[in-house]
Amino acid sequence: ANSFVRLLDEKNNRSWSVPRRSREQCLIDIDAGVARYARTNESHLDILNGLGFHAALEMEDPRSRYCLCFEEYLDIWMNETIFSGESFFDWFDYGSGKKQNSTEVDCDRVTIDQFIYYRANPQEIADAEVEFKLRKGSDTIAAYYVGSGFQVQEGNWLLVWTLDHRFLLHSEEIHDMADTSMLSDELYYKIGHCSFTGGLPVLFAGEIGISLVANRTNSSGEISAMPSDIYKVNWITHNSGHYRTGFHQARDLCHWMGRAYGISQSTINWIQRKGRNATEPVCLGMD
Repeated sequence: ANSFVRLLDEKNNRSWSVPRRSREQCLIDIDAGVARYARTNESHLDILNGLGFHAALEMEDPRSRYCLCFEEYLDIWMNETIFSGESFFDWFDYGSGKKQNSTEVDCDRVTIDQFIYYRANPQEIADAEVEFKLRKGSDTIAAYYVGSGFQVQEGNWLLVWTLDHRFLLHSEEIHDMADTSMLSDELYYKIGHCSFTGGLPVLFAGEIGISLVANRTNSSGEISAMPSDIYKVNWITHNSGHYRTGFHQARDLCHWMGRAYGISQSTINWIQRKGRNATEPVCLGMD
């Protein structure tokens, strides 16, 4: 009987048994899980060197909660006088740790369970892939969805450059997702860069602004038929809470765009990440 522990999901009124684990086994599993988010190249970005270890714990959460408090609970779990024999998330949600409740702001159980870090499905990731092209008769570039060929419309978007050199562009608004039918009205959903990367290393993570460059109205003030090429990339910034994109990654992207399209630094407004010296240029040697 002691070789198993009993877990209880009170909300769904179900219980089950799992093999009892040693503290050492559980710690090895955590280390192995977190290791998958580590970069293998110094030029890459990862969440461990960005937001930190608690960001990797967030990605490992089977319930996909948007929570930066797991590390506090992890300390309690690791330092139990008599180890429970339960893996961390089993202990946290269904085992002997489910009654633990932090007094820290936004780290109480009710708050933790309300916020979900949205994880895009494979189709949503495929739909988010874009490519950049020079606009006809211009030295500016525009973004087009790879799947549909449609131009990305004006707005502020999250931008990811993956290790296999794909660009993913997506909104921070949950209602802009392809399918919201499975989402609960009782929960709050967060969309971030990791929604589309799963927290894995990337080349760049930031934001991109796309603006309208053609007039939608005619001389009479009536909405005219819109041509297919009416938007341009206006600015890019290396803001990312989880990846903490650095100056060098932003400069790499800037130089790549310069080489790929022959555009000058002034074509796109490269905005410094918050806290950076605003006078420090992102792109060097492009003009």
